[in-house]
Amino acid sequence: MVETPLPPPFQIIVLSMNRFSSLARLLKSVQDSDYGDDKVDLTIRFDRPPTPSSGKKKVNQVSQVNRHVALWEEQVHNFTQEMRSTFDWKRGSVRVDVSPKNVGLRQAWLDAWNPTSDRERAVIFEDDIETSPVWYSWLKIVHDKYDTDHPSNNHIAGFSLCRQDLINKKKAKQKKIPYPKNGDPFLYMVAGSHGFSPRASVWKDFVPFANCAIRTKKDVNTPGLKTSDWYNAFKKSSMWEQLFMNFADKRKLFTMYSFPKNSDKALAAHWREKGEHFKGKPRRDNQLAQRGDVNLDSYPRAEEVLTLDWGAEPVNGAMIKQYQHQLVEEDCFPSPTMSQNKI
Repeated sequence: MVETPLPPPFQIIVLSMNRFSSLARLLKSVQDSDYGDDKVDLTIRFDRPPTPSSGKKKVNQVSQVNRHVALWEEQVHNFTQEMRSTFDWKRGSVRVDVSPKNVGLRQAWLDAWNPTSDRERAVIFEDDIETSPVWYSWLKIVHDKYDTDHPSNNHIAGFSLCRQDLINKKKAKQKKIPYPKNGDPFLYMVAGSHGFSPRASVWKDFVPFANCAIRTKKDVNTPGLKTSDWYNAFKKSSMWEQLFMNFADKRKLFTMYSFPKNSDKALAAHWREKGEHFKGKPRRDNQLAQRGDVNLDSYPRAEEVLTLDWGAEPVNGAMIKQYQHQLVEEDCFPSPTMSQNKI
C-alpha cells in the first residue's frame, strides 16, 4: 500500500516595512489563533523603504542617506531580536527576510510566495491586519473542500478572510453584497487582499502574468470597474490588486468569502494604518469573529455556492464553464493549467 505523502506545512507570509507596532499586533493575533496540531511556518518579509534621495525631497549628502538606511536597519534588527525573545512560535519555523532594495508593495506581493506544487497552501498578510482566532480553522476547511483538482473548482481563485464590501462595477444595481446569512461561503469576482490565500495552481499562473504585464506595460484596465480608476489614480507600484482583477476577469475566476453570522464581524480586520493607501487616523474596519460566529460545520458543493459577478449579481455556473473551455492564449497569459492541476 502506497501512503499519500503529507502536504507541505501551511505558510503564513507577512509583508512589512516600518510599521513595527502594527506588525507586533498582527503577530500577537496570529500567535493566539487555533491551529490544532497542524504544522505552520511563518515568514516575515521586510521591504526596504525608499531612501530620501528617491523621494520627493532630494537629499544630496551621502551621509544623510546612509543614516536613514542605518536607522531602519537598526529598527528591523531590534524588532527581530525582541520578537525572537518574546514570540513563542512552536508550530513550525520562523524566518525573517529583508529585501536588499525597495521593491514597492505590488512587487512585494508578487515575490511573497513561489509555490512549486499545487498541494502547497499559504496566506499573505500585510502588517496592518489583525486576525480572528478562528481564521485558520475556516481556511483549512475551505482549502480541503474547494482547493482540489476536481473540475467543479476550476473557477475558484482563492480564499479571503476579509469582509469584502466593495461593489466593483460602477453602474451596479446592487448596493450591498447579498451574502448568505447563515455563514455559508460565497464566491465573488473581487479579490480580497486583507488576508488572501490564493490557490497555488492559480498563483503559479498569475505571478508570471503580472510580471509580464508590468514588464511590457500591458493595459490591465477592466472597463467599468472602480478598481481600474483607482489603479490609474494611484501609484501603480503600490497596487497589485488590479492586475489580479484583470487576470480574474479574463479567466473568470472568483474569490471565496464567508461572512460570520454576526454582520459586524470578520475573520480578519484591517486597521487602515498610514501607508501606501491610507493617510488618516488608524481604525479597525470590523470586529473579530469568534468560534460561535463562524460556520465550521457543513459547506455546499462548489457548484452550489452562491457566485457573484463584478456587480454582485448571481452568475450562472454553466456559463462560467462554457467560457473557461474557450480560453485561448494572449499576451502575458499562459495556457490555463488549472484544469490540469499537476502535482
